[in-house]
Amino acid sequence: MVRHYRVNIFGKPLKFYGILLVTLSVLTILYFMWKRPNKTTISRQHKENYMFNEFARTEYDSRSLAFEGEKIVHLDLKGAPPKISYYVKLFPLLATLGATGVLIEYEDMFPYTGALLNNTSALNAYSLEDIRTINKLAKQNNLIVIPLIQTFGHMEFILKLSEYKDFREVPTYPQVICPTHENTLKLITSMIEQIIAAHPESKLIHIGADEVYYLGMCDRCTDTMLKYNLSKNLLFLEHINNIIDVINRIYPHIRILMWDDQFRSINEEELKKGHVNINVEPIIWKYTKDVYEELGPTLWDGYSQVFSKVWAASAFKGATGKQ
Repeated sequence: MVRHYRVNIFGKPLKFYGILLVTLSVLTILYFMWKRPNKTTISRQHKENYMFNEFARTEYDSRSLAFEGEKIVHLDLKGAPPKISYYVKLFPLLATLGATGVLIEYEDMFPYTGALLNNTSALNAYSLEDIRTINKLAKQNNLIVIPLIQTFGHMEFILKLSEYKDFREVPTYPQVICPTHENTLKLITSMIEQIIAAHPESKLIHIGADEVYYLGMCDRCTDTMLKYNLSKNLLFLEHINNIIDVINRIYPHIRILMWDDQFRSINEEELKKGHVNINVEPIIWKYTKDVYEELGPTLWDGYSQVFSKVWAASAFKGATGKQ
C-alpha cells in the first residue's frame, strides 16, 4: 500500500500557515486603514510642524522664552465673594505661581454711595477699609490691582433693582444698560470716580463691555440711530467712546482695558471711524480648546491694524466641560 504524506514545517501542516498568512495580511490592512489620519488631523499636524520648524529655525536662549508680560488673575466677586482674610492667603499663592496682578470685578461688592447709586451695593459689600486692605495686601505681594467696572453688558447687579428698570435696553431683561438714557453716562461716571478713588495706585482700569446681547432695541436708541444714521456697531462704539472720554479727561494717566468680543463683528473701517484705536486696549478672550482654530489669523491681523496693544485671556479648567 502506498501512503501519501503532506509536507509539514515544524510539525504543522501547510494549510495552517496559509490561513495564518491571510489573517495577518487582513489585520495589517485594517490597521493602516484605521490609523489613516483625517483632514483635521493632517491640518493640525501641518500647523504643529510649521510652529516647530519656526521655533527650531530661531536661536533663542531658553531663559528668554519665559513670558515677560503681565499675568493677571481675574477675581469675579459675584455670587461668592471671599472674606478679606482669604486674600491674606490667596495673594502670596498667586505671586508664588507667577501672577503679577489681579483683576477685581466688584459688581455689587463695592460700597457705592451717592444719589445715583444709592442702594446698589450688596448687604455684605466690602467697606472702603476692606478695599484699602486688599490694595495693601496686593502691594505687599507685588501684585497690581486692576478694578473692573461693567459699563454696558452684565449690569444685572444694578438693572435688576426696580428703581433702575428704566435704564434697561430691554424692559424684561436686566442685562444691558441703555446707552442713550439721559442718566446712563452720569451713573457710570459716578461708578468710575468712586472705584478709582478707592484704588489710588492703580494705573489700569477695565470697563467690561462684553456680551452686549441687546443693542439698539429701545425707542430711545432706535430714534438716536435714525437721527444720526448710526448702525448698531457705531452705537456701541459711541457709548464706549463716551466712557473713554470721561476717563481720559479726569484720569489721563490711566490706561483703559475692555473685552474684545463686541469688536469681532465690527469691520476695520467702523473701528477706525469709532476712534477707539488710540484709547483702549482690547483683551481677546476665548474659552474653547483651540483658540487659533476658533478665531483664526484674520482677527489678530485686523486688530494689529487698529490697536496699539492687545491682551489675551484664557479660562481656568472646566470652562469647556468637565474634561
